[in-house]
Amino acid sequence: MSSKKQNGLKHGTTINQMMKLIIKLKNILIKLIEFKISILMKLKNILLIIFMWLLISGCCGETPAPPSDYIDEVDMDTFALSSNSS
Repeated sequence: MSSKKQNGLKHGTTINQMMKLIIKLKNILIKLIEFKISILMKLKNILLIIFMWLLISGCCGETPAPPSDYIDEVDMDTFALSSNSS
């Protein structure tokens, strides 16, 4: 038997080769997850910018004119006179 430790598989894959394969698969998986997360972050940022634009554009509209029915403009001629005013 050779000096390499065998893992019991028939084709002679050593433990070191399997560990290298596992590390490569792990690195591929990490890159895939990072890519997906970066896409999600970009989408989140775009949605956040659109949301902020909608908020700001809603605040920049013209201010409506105030109502003209202030207490100073009420016509008091039709109200009854108080008893103390004579």
